[in-house]
Amino acid sequence: MSVGATALIGIGMDNVTGSVNGNEVSNGLFGIVNTGTDVSIAFNTVSLTSAGIALQGGGSVTNNKISASTLGLWFFSDGGVVQLNRISSISGSAVEFNCSAAIVSTNSINDAAIGLDNAPLGFTGGNTFNNTATINSGSCGVVAAKMSSLAAGASSNRSRSGASIWQWRTPASPYASLK
Repeated sequence: MSVGATALIGIGMDNVTGSVNGNEVSNGLFGIVNTGTDVSIAFNTVSLTSAGIALQGGGSVTNNKISASTLGLWFFSDGGVVQLNRISSISGSAVEFNCSAAIVSTNSINDAAIGLDNAPLGFTGGNTFNNTATINSGSCGVVAAKMSSLAAGASSNRSRSGASIWQWRTPASPYASLK
């Protein structure tokens, strides 16, 4: 599937299970959005977005190509496993943790202003960085203790900031509401 028209969200999943594989998404505020805990997002190409992939609640994000965006991957809450992605040409943060606990490792980050932003204090992910101005920026000390429980399989669907991915209103979607 190819989604290329200017849109608020290219592909959005709201508390469903399944997979989103092999899509090309571009020219959206959000490329791919997931608010469920059991969704696999793999082998997609996302470009020209404000946020390539946004997660609220978890899921797995593997083997995607995210490029030419402001943010590569954006967490809205704890949870999620993000591995083996190629994130490049990012004008902001390749991964915006938003102070959320998540497993982020073995990703290749190239040509980003910031590699990992607002990661939990003590975060170690084993990612590869090339041509990245700042590897780590900001930190959130309280979240570090949650990493061990997250790795054991526990996650939370609560947003750390209290905001939801689904809060965005636009002229095309004037009746969007906070959840």
